[in-house]
Amino acid sequence: MTDETEIELTLDLAPCGRNGTATVTARLGPEVLLVDKLDLARSKAREAFAAKLCEGRPGLDQAAVLELLLREAARFAERPEPEPTGPAAEVDASRIIRPERIITPEVSGFSIPTMTAAGDKVLGRWEAYLRWADGRREKRPLGTALEMPDGGRLFVHPQPGEPTPSTKLGWTAAGRKKWLDGEPAPDAGDVFQRLCRAIDYYLDLPGKSAAGTAPTLALWTILSYGYHAWPAVPYLYLGGPLGSGKSRVFEILSRLCFRPLATSNLTAASLFRSLHAFGGTLLLDEAERLKKGQDPDVGEILSMLLAGYKRGGSALRLEPIGDSGFKTVSFDVFSPKALACIAGLPPALQTDLDEIHNAARRSRDITRQLLALGRRQTGRPRVVVGFAAETQDLLANAAAKLTAKKLDLIVANDVTEPGSGFGADDNRVTLLFADGRQEPLPIMSKAEVADRVLAAVLPMLQRD
Repeated sequence: MTDETEIELTLDLAPCGRNGTATVTARLGPEVLLVDKLDLARSKAREAFAAKLCEGRPGLDQAAVLELLLREAARFAERPEPEPTGPAAEVDASRIIRPERIITPEVSGFSIPTMTAAGDKVLGRWEAYLRWADGRREKRPLGTALEMPDGGRLFVHPQPGEPTPSTKLGWTAAGRKKWLDGEPAPDAGDVFQRLCRAIDYYLDLPGKSAAGTAPTLALWTILSYGYHAWPAVPYLYLGGPLGSGKSRVFEILSRLCFRPLATSNLTAASLFRSLHAFGGTLLLDEAERLKKGQDPDVGEILSMLLAGYKRGGSALRLEPIGDSGFKTVSFDVFSPKALACIAGLPPALQTDLDEIHNAARRSRDITRQLLALGRRQTGRPRVVVGFAAETQDLLANAAAKLTAKKLDLIVANDVTEPGSGFGADDNRVTLLFADGRQEPLPIMSKAEVADRVLAAVLPMLQRD
């Protein structure tokens, strides 16, 4: 086949569809030169494959490649058909998995796009990185089905298209190798704290909202990697005027979330086809255009958003079948979605989001309401204690809340400190008083913290 090397050119054919269509992989020794799908019965398809393979490779003879391809196609056509085993068995829907994220009792994993050199071209393929229930880890090419240790199968649907060099990997080759070599999984609490610190570092959050914003974004990011396990996922809504940092938040989320699809102007067809084929997290900026109800494309995007928060949510479309008509196709649009806009969302979406928005507003106002209630009932201010769970600038943010809400005392703690706060038995707090005093306390049990807070409040209750 070549004057430059004695390594033999081989062609591997794998069935792909019906009527003689196959995926043909051309190799020169261990090197993959070309992977293409073609109808082996069509001479023009075979000639096009041979021409593409020989282009830029003077050591390959196109006529010899055609002869080899024809010979392999004949063997492929003569392959024995599987013997019938009776009526086809019905497939349990639970055995059909999406390609991007696998979560079952037997195995969990991700599909990762990888790139290989084929001569002077780069070819992409999908590989599945799997962890079995017994702890075993492995990688294998992502096919149409996943063979199980007990002889059963998981069927992969839909089949993703070939990844391109611009497809985001999401997991470095070095990181994948460490994982395959047995690197321990990170602690979930540590991941959460690191995400909070990273978000705090890159976002300039005002003190009144910093305590809740960073943990919310961190938890939502973690959710994006396991949303397939849940029946529904919450949408994230960012509202604010120009320059308020919405695009900055999306920039950060696009580097943290699972398979981010960041856009502001994709058509409805592109959106639901992309979500169906690849899954992942939709980051929809400039969502105020969804209020243009007269635009048919906007109506389709809105219907996709209204259905896509729950498992099984789909977009139904009529797809052409040649010249003979149309068929109904269901596109899976279930995924986490974040929306950002200036002018607010349309009523159909706002109805659900208002509950979250109003709950947050009630939370911000509750201290003032309680204080006013105490004044009406007693004729004098009551002792009011607040709590500040912060992720950065602990004392400054807590002092700002103390002043803004006219508190007598605020208890401040850093939620990112390991071994204290959320999920721990102990806590480290600082007491800030209205007269400017600050009393930092050592780490202690939460019951002891409560005793110290009550001890600080008692003299206030006894004053005239």
